[in-house]
Amino acid sequence: MLQFDRLRIISATSGMSQYTIQDHEDILYALRRRDAEMAEMLMTRHLTRHNLEKDELHQIHPEYFVD
Repeated sequence: MLQFDRLRIISATSGMSQYTIQDHEDILYALRRRDAEMAEMLMTRHLTRHNLEKDELHQIHPEYFVD
């Protein structure tokens, strides 16, 4: 969990937090519509986004990562 938190902090300080905010708004929209299928898809996207962000952050800040 420590490494995940570290990644979230790097992401936020690199200006990538707009994805997180939009994800939360989209999930809330699906929940308000009571659309379980959409909510599940959006939650999956949100919970796996760190995989994509990690690769992008590694390119932007290679000094923060050990290969």
